[in-house]
Amino acid sequence: MDGPGAAAAGGAGPGGGPCNVPAFLTKLWTLLEDPDTDSLICWSPSGSSFHVFDQGQFAKEVLPKYFKHNNMASFVRQLNMYGFRKVVHIEQGGLVKPEKDDTEFQHPYFIRGQELLLENIKRKVTSVSNVKSEDVKVRQDNVTKLLTDIQVMKGKQESMDSKLVAMKHRRLGTTRWSAGSSSGMCSGRWELPLPSRNYPVHQERKQNQPKRGGCAIPEM
Repeated sequence: MDGPGAAAAGGAGPGGGPCNVPAFLTKLWTLLEDPDTDSLICWSPSGSSFHVFDQGQFAKEVLPKYFKHNNMASFVRQLNMYGFRKVVHIEQGGLVKPEKDDTEFQHPYFIRGQELLLENIKRKVTSVSNVKSEDVKVRQDNVTKLLTDIQVMKGKQESMDSKLVAMKHRRLGTTRWSAGSSSGMCSGRWELPLPSRNYPVHQERKQNQPKRGGCAIPEM
C-alpha cells in the first residue's frame, strides 16, 4: 500500500507529515515507521492496524524514548482517547488466543502509507452539558443520601428519647411505691393502740380509798 498515498503524504507538512495533527499521533506514526522497534511494535501485514508485542518490555524500552513515560496503561488510555480500539480475532465462534503477548490496535484513519488521514483523527471531547448534568445528578444523589441518613439518625434519636422517658417513668413509679410502703409501715407502728392513762390513776385511787370498817392508814 506504499503507493500514491505515501507520496502525497510526503510533502503535506513541514516535517514530511500533515499539519494540525496532535503530537501523540505524530510520535506514534514515527514510532511505527522506525524499523528498529519492529520487534516490539509494528504495522500489521494489511497496514490497517498495528501490533504491540511484550507490553512490559515495550513500556520499559520504547515508551520513554517517545512519550517521556514508561506507563503502558497511560499509552493505552491515550489511544482510547483518540478512538483507537483493540482488535479481537474471532475464528469458528471462539476467541483465538495469541501465541505470545500481542495486542493489536486499529483506527479507520490510522493506515500505513496514508499519513494525510491523521488530520481526521480527533481527540474525544466530553460534552460540557453532559458533564454538568452528570455533576448535578451526582450532587442530587449525594443530597438524597444525606437526607436519608439524617432521617435515619432522627428516627434513632426519637427512639432513644422514648426509651429514656419510659425509663424515667418506671423509676419514678418505683420510687413512689417504695415511699408509700415505707410511710405505711411507719404509720402502722405509730398507730398501735396505747395503754389508757386512766387505768393507773383509777388503780391508784382505788388503793387510796379507806376500807370499809376501818380507817385509812396515813402515809408516813
